[in-house]
Amino acid sequence: MINLLKKIVPTRMKPFLNKFRMPKKYIEYRLNKKKYLKNMKDMNLKFYTDEETVNEITENHKSLSRFGDGEFLWILNIKTETYQVASEELSRRLKEVLTSNNDNLIIGLPNVMDEENLNKYMLHSRIHWVNFMDKYFKYVKPLINTNKIYADTQISRCYIDYKNKNTSGARYDNLKRIWDNKNILIVEGEKTKLGIGNDLLSNANKVERIICPSKNAFERYNEIFESVKKYGKNKTIILALGPTATILAYDLSKLEGYTAVDLGHIDIEYEWFLRGVKKRKAIPGKFVNEVRTKDLSNEKNNNEAYDLYQNTIIKEIL
Repeated sequence: MINLLKKIVPTRMKPFLNKFRMPKKYIEYRLNKKKYLKNMKDMNLKFYTDEETVNEITENHKSLSRFGDGEFLWILNIKTETYQVASEELSRRLKEVLTSNNDNLIIGLPNVMDEENLNKYMLHSRIHWVNFMDKYFKYVKPLINTNKIYADTQISRCYIDYKNKNTSGARYDNLKRIWDNKNILIVEGEKTKLGIGNDLLSNANKVERIICPSKNAFERYNEIFESVKKYGKNKTIILALGPTATILAYDLSKLEGYTAVDLGHIDIEYEWFLRGVKKRKAIPGKFVNEVRTKDLSNEKNNNEAYDLYQNTIIKEIL
């Protein structure tokens, strides 16, 4: 093992191994990277830029469904400790979305398919994506249409994993065009509180919310879908509800008068951006599934924010 380390790990990278405490994953990354990038290059997938994706949403009223590492695991029906249990039905519906050919829907995939895009991310993120995709993407690959143009799933994750965080403000400015001067309906988990306590939605005309379970929302899918149909027509619908959002955006895109955009994690990433943090951390009053320590302190202590949140709720499905 010592000799292998000396051969594979450059001297300049050894401090990183100590810092991140994941030498095994780093070694796997070094071994997998070349093979992975060659496989992705051979697929020759095409992606919209983030600006082009927003243009498609705002100008052509297209909806957006995003597939990330979690959605791939749910497609494969792999049981994990997370906020949504895996099931055959969830797997079937996600496959249906991923293989669909609806002109009103943009599908997002992780744009880590070539070295240029991969290198935009911090080392720990590059390690994660190469190792994860090398292990699982081969099972999802038959569902991918190489003639389709995809969005980048990371479009709503504008900050924490990027090496150059100075561009995050421009990324958020781009996303804010989606709801600029629009009436929006947010469909979110009960502890998400998208846009509460920050100015993310300050350029929207009117904000309404449907509050859904923070765990296993897909078990209430039909009720959620019918409620969004009732309240969301001719509004810009912002979804932050895990894999349920991925499927909702697809189903809504088939209906006239509905534009639904899956932007999960956008609010938490914006909170990190505003704070200038260097790593994921808990945010008071909001659920952050990617940190061990949760901070769900009672938002009633901030009367103005609490009242604003309550006044936007038009339906609760809990």
